[in-house]
Amino acid sequence: TTPAAIGLFNGLMSLIRKGLGDCDGGFGLSAFACAHGKLTASGGDGGGAEATIKELDLLLTGGRLNGSSSVVQNAYVEAPESEKVQAAQEAIVLSPEFHTLGGSAPSGRREARKRSEASDPR
Repeated sequence: TTPAAIGLFNGLMSLIRKGLGDCDGGFGLSAFACAHGKLTASGGDGGGAEATIKELDLLLTGGRLNGSSSVVQNAYVEAPESEKVQAAQEAIVLSPEFHTLGGSAPSGRREARKRSEASDPR
């Protein structure tokens, strides 16, 4: 349902931006302080945008990021230095590949459906 989908997106954005807590529709328990934990990046090998996006792709989608990779790259490049990983995470969790368990690569043209003959109403 639409409210459930919006709640999911609000929870994911809250988790990325503020950490695990109940603030802004987050998934955490209610407490005096909003965040019980925070998502951080280890820094990796410093391979830049491509290496960071490749690692996030593997961690968040299991390596299924296809057509959305240019959107993720743009989000990473255009974000301020301190928010690059966060911007890429947000772009990935809004992609179809994040919400799909199977393969998401296009497999060709869809076959045309045969139209059934309408029965003669009496």
